[in-house]
Amino acid sequence: MEFPRVVYKHPREPFRKIEHRNTQHEVVDIETVPSEHMTRLVADEKELKKAIAEGWVLKPYIAPALPDLNADLYEASK
Repeated sequence: MEFPRVVYKHPREPFRKIEHRNTQHEVVDIETVPSEHMTRLVADEKELKKAIAEGWVLKPYIAPALPDLNADLYEASK
């Protein structure tokens, strides 16, 4: 019942930046998006042990919330 099982590889950085360009290849926007985990399907205990040795984990990656860019606008100065 336990197999096949999905294992996950977590990203090193919580966010990644995507550059959007116009037809002249100028950067018009830089978008920050949460990173996602990679998945792999293992069929048995032997493959599971090999995947864990390669850095795969059993728990999925839950991306943190994006930082609030306006958080510093309304705080009192110290």
